[in-house]
Amino acid sequence: MLKKQFSCSAFISVGRTPNLIRTFEKMLLELDQKYSQVDMARWDAERFSNELRKFLEDNRYFIVVDDIWDKGSWQAIRYALKDNNCGSRIIMTTRNSEVVTKAEELYIQKHLSDENSKKLFYKRIQSEEGESLDDVSGELTRKIINKCCGIPLAIIAMACLLVERPHELWSKIYDSIGFGNGDDNTTEILAYSYYDLPSYLKPCLLHLSIFGEDWTLDTKGIIWMWIGEGFVHLDTEEGSLFEAGERYFNELVNRSMIQPMGDSYNHQLTQWFRIHDIVFDLINKLSRDENFVTFLGSKEQHASPDRLREKKTSMPRSDSKVRRLAVRGHHVQCFPEDTMGMPKVLRSLNIMDSNIEIMTPLYIFRFCRVLYIQRSYNPISLKHLGRLLHLKYIEICDTPVDGLPKDIGRLKSLQTLYLKKIGLDELPPDVCSLTQLMCLVAVGFRRFPADRMGNLTSLEELWLKTVVGRSAAEELVVELRKLTRLRTITITFSEVLEETLQKALVQSLCNLPELQELVLRSSSRLDQKRGTVWEDWEPPMQLRRLFIVGIRFLRLPGWINRSRLPRLYFLSLAVYVVGVHDLDNLARLPELSYCDRTAKLKL
Repeated sequence: MLKKQFSCSAFISVGRTPNLIRTFEKMLLELDQKYSQVDMARWDAERFSNELRKFLEDNRYFIVVDDIWDKGSWQAIRYALKDNNCGSRIIMTTRNSEVVTKAEELYIQKHLSDENSKKLFYKRIQSEEGESLDDVSGELTRKIINKCCGIPLAIIAMACLLVERPHELWSKIYDSIGFGNGDDNTTEILAYSYYDLPSYLKPCLLHLSIFGEDWTLDTKGIIWMWIGEGFVHLDTEEGSLFEAGERYFNELVNRSMIQPMGDSYNHQLTQWFRIHDIVFDLINKLSRDENFVTFLGSKEQHASPDRLREKKTSMPRSDSKVRRLAVRGHHVQCFPEDTMGMPKVLRSLNIMDSNIEIMTPLYIFRFCRVLYIQRSYNPISLKHLGRLLHLKYIEICDTPVDGLPKDIGRLKSLQTLYLKKIGLDELPPDVCSLTQLMCLVAVGFRRFPADRMGNLTSLEELWLKTVVGRSAAEELVVELRKLTRLRTITITFSEVLEETLQKALVQSLCNLPELQELVLRSSSRLDQKRGTVWEDWEPPMQLRRLFIVGIRFLRLPGWINRSRLPRLYFLSLAVYVVGVHDLDNLARLPELSYCDRTAKLKL
C-alpha cells in the first residue's frame, strides 16, 4: 500500500564491499524498467549519479538503501538522490552509527522481545496449523530462545535445526552448540546448521561465496551453474537434473541458509534470492579454509571496489591448488598462465566487475567446466574456446567479446550457454550443434539460426531476445515443436504475431508436454486479429507461469481453470472482456498468487 503513494520505488542493499556502479544500476532498473533496454555497461559512477538525479527530478519516489557501512558510500548515494520537494522519502539502514548525520532522523531498531521471539520460534516449529505446543514448551525451549538474543535470523535458524527432530534430542543439540554471549550466538547456530547439512548441499552453499555480499542472485542461473559444477545428482532415473537442483535449493531455503525474494523483483518474471550477510561471512570463511574457492587478492576483499581498481593486483601465490578462482572487483595487470599449476586443475573461472588488462588465452584452462564472466571492463578473446572440451557451463554477460568462434560447436558436453549483451549481432549456427545443451539464453542479438533450433533436442530452457523479421519468427515457431523437453520458454518477437503465425505457434506448443513457463512478447496493433486460436491449446497441467504481451484475447481462454491448470501461480494477459464466471475460475485456482490483466469487466 505504501508504494502506491509514490510514482516509483526501489530497495537496494549495499553491504561492506560497496560497488557504486552496481548499486546505481540496480536502482535505475527498479525505478523504471525502461532502463533494461539501455546499454549501461560502459557507464561510470558519475554518469549513473547524473542519470539518477535527472530521473528523480520530477518524481515522487520512495527508496530504501539497506546495509550501508561507510560514510563515503552513503554520501555518494545521497548526492544522487535528488531533493525535489515532491514529498519523496529515503530510508537508510546501517550498523555503523558514524554513517548517520545529525540532520537525519534516527531510529534504533531493537531486538525482538521475549514474547515475539517465542511467537517466531513456535511459528517455524509448528509443522501443521493448530498442532499442540505442549511437547516443545518448557524450560529447555526457553533457554534455547534466550540464547538467540532476540535476533530473527538466529531464532529461525535454530528452529530449522530442531523442527524435524524429536524433542528428546533438543538438549543434545543445545549442548553441542558453543553458545557464548550476544550476537556471536547467531554465528555459532549458523555454523552448526552448516555442518548439519547433508553432504550434497555443502558444496552448493559454499559455491555462493563466489558472488559479492548483498548480491541479488538468479535462482535458475545458480541451479544451472551447480549442475555445471557437478554438484547436482539424480537419485533416481525419474526427473531432470534441474528439478533435482530445485530440490537442493528448496532444502537450503527451508534451513534458512538462503533467503528467497519471491517474484517481486524484475516485474515478476524471474525468481531471485540473496544471502544474509552473517551467512555470507560464514561461507566465505569456510570456502577459504577448505580451499573450495580461491579469491584474487583475498586479503583485500573488504576494501572498496573502486580503490581495488586503482590498485593493480597480482595473483595470490600459495602451495595449494586452485580449483575454483573468483576475480571480483579487481584491476589485474596480467593474468598469469601458470600460477599454482592452475591450468592443470582449474575447474571454474569466475570474473566479475573486473578489469584485466592482459588476459591469458582461455584455451590453456583445458579442464575448466565453468566459465563465468560478468561485466569485464576490457574485451575478452574467445579464440579457440572450442578446445575447452570439458566445459559444461558458459555465461558471459555485459562483456564485449571478439566473436564466438566456429569451433564452439565442438563443446559437446556443454549444458548451459548464457550470452547477454556481448556486443555481437548474430548467434552463430554452430551453436545448434550443441546437442547436450539444456539451457540457452541469448539476449542482445538481432539474428538467430532459427531454422536449426530444432537440433537442440536436449533443451529445457530457451530465452531469445529479440527475434527480428517475419521469416525468422516463422522458422523458429516451426522448430519449437521439435524441442519436446522444453520446460521454460521466453521469446521476444519484433514482429506482430498474425493469426496464422499464432496458429502455428499453438500447434508447436501442443507438442511440448513438459512446459511449465511460457513468456511471449511481440509487437501489437489495434486491428490485430484476436487470440481466438489459443482455445485450441491444451496446456500441460504443470504450467506454472503464463505471460503474454502483444496478443489481445477476446475473453479469458476456457482452459484457465482449476482442473486444467492446478499449479498456475502467475498469469498476465491482455483480455477484452472478463465475465463473472472468469473471475470465479481465477478465484478457484489453488496456487494463483499473481494475476495481471488488461480487461473490460463485464459483470
